[in-house]
Amino acid sequence: MLKKNRFSVLFILLVALSLLLSSCGSARDAEAVYDYVTEDAMEYKTYASRAPGAVAEAELADSEFQNGSGLSTTSVLKEKSDRKIIYNAWADIETKEYDNSISTLNALCEKYGAYFESSSSYGGHIGSNSERRSNFTIRIPVERYSDFVSEVGSIGTVTNSGENNRDVTEEYFDTEARLESAKLREERVLVLLENAGSLDDILALERELSDIRYEIESYEGNLRKYDSLISYATYTLNISEVIEYTKPTIVPLTFGEELAKGFAEGFEDFVDGWQGFAVFLSRNVFNLISFAIIAGVASIFILLALKKPKKTYTKKNVSEDNKSENK
Repeated sequence: MLKKNRFSVLFILLVALSLLLSSCGSARDAEAVYDYVTEDAMEYKTYASRAPGAVAEAELADSEFQNGSGLSTTSVLKEKSDRKIIYNAWADIETKEYDNSISTLNALCEKYGAYFESSSSYGGHIGSNSERRSNFTIRIPVERYSDFVSEVGSIGTVTNSGENNRDVTEEYFDTEARLESAKLREERVLVLLENAGSLDDILALERELSDIRYEIESYEGNLRKYDSLISYATYTLNISEVIEYTKPTIVPLTFGEELAKGFAEGFEDFVDGWQGFAVFLSRNVFNLISFAIIAGVASIFILLALKKPKKTYTKKNVSEDNKSENK
């Protein structure tokens, strides 16, 4: 009887395991079907885009594609291209070959169409043993700015560098709007001035016209300044002649700083670990529930199979037990 029960439990476990594996296989098959359908749809889109008249539809669909910010791709690119940014950067350079570094700088400026807005040099005069230093303010065409910066390291050893850009889009377009408004007011005053009858009206309108034209000149001057700063990036370069390059100093962390850093990193690892565990549970919750049900049912059958049947006592069994005890 016990062997029969064990065989039944083993058979049930095998059936449950096969069901679990088949469910996993079905999930993989579903994923494969999804991938196939997705690839097929992408392929259909590719072929459809080659059909007559589909180019315009594809371009329209691309323009209507919504990204995370709710804007179309075309509008995002257009907005980015319309930004008015003033690029400012600086760098400190050390060199053991001062003359060669200056020559390299001149060659870079000529290569990228840059020019020196200002320059100054110190040290190295007759009878002096001090190292030479030079400060340059360089204006670079904005379309060549990145290329110029990427080659600054060829001048010497860069010890410090930074960038401080300024987005003046709102100020620029606000100035443009004020300029247009001032020009409209100028036109209206000119019309009134042509039709003015009294001398007082003419003098008042001329004063108003003079004020308006002053505003127009101010706005136009601001826009020209903005255009100059936007179209040409400003790069401040300090070149110093040295005998030995400056070694970077590493400041060790204090005990409190190391303790705070360790606590922060430990808390971050703790949060990441629980987040990963939560994601794992969300992905496998149904498999875990199925396994728990199967394991519970199997445990019940195993306990029932291993449970020993109670011995029933009859008069014959009692007499036999007494005889065996007397012996």
